[in-house]
Amino acid sequence: MRFRLTKKRIIVPFTVFLLIVNIFTAILIFFDIQVISAPKTEVFIEIVEVNSEEVILEANLKMYNSNRFDIEIKDLTITSLNYENQEIGKLKIKGGNIHSNSEKTFTEKEKIIFKESKNYTVIKNHREGIVANDSLRIV
Repeated sequence: MRFRLTKKRIIVPFTVFLLIVNIFTAILIFFDIQVISAPKTEVFIEIVEVNSEEVILEANLKMYNSNRFDIEIKDLTITSLNYENQEIGKLKIKGGNIHSNSEKTFTEKEKIIFKESKNYTVIKNHREGIVANDSLRIV
């Protein structure tokens, strides 16, 4: 009995191999996504200067990455709202990478110019941003 090498005998084992690799990779990505935890975040907003025309705020965001992999922080935004929830200022902070089990502080200043049509008795701040896992690009 002679063994003949045909296209079917080459393609079928190769396809099965690729299917197994694909399933294994999907399982790894699924478990990796399940263990991502948001970084612990502390926000400090200080009033640097106040006068009759403007207020200058300094925002310090201290973030601690408790994951076992590096994370990337993007598009950090602090929006300042007045008493009627009208937007009076927007502060964009340049993000960056936070290494595993380490801490990083992001700092930026914002100037809010007083306009007569808005109420400035209370200034509230809302923060948002994107947290990404940079290690998934390897797979």
